[in-house]
Amino acid sequence: MEFRTRIYYAFVVIFFYLGDIITTYFGIKNGGHETNTFLASMGFNGIIIIKTLFILMVLLFISHLEQKQQYEKEIGIMLGSLIALGLFTIFINIGFYKY
Repeated sequence: MEFRTRIYYAFVVIFFYLGDIITTYFGIKNGGHETNTFLASMGFNGIIIIKTLFILMVLLFISHLEQKQQYEKEIGIMLGSLIALGLFTIFINIGFYKY
């Protein structure tokens, strides 16, 4: 994996994985609830399992695309979208956005 891609993937793990899990935990602990009905039906442990599997699948997919050496833009778009989604989810969990 290229160095630049590793840095972006680290941001995906920080924002999309750890940030969402930590803010979801504190939100549930303080009386909130998970708004995604699919994840809410599995409970908090299910959220961790699903997110871990998703992050591992993204890693495998990026590694596969980097071997082809013609999908640099697509890798950047995918990682940028996941970083933005992670930040947006963190902001929703801590109360900056209402829907």
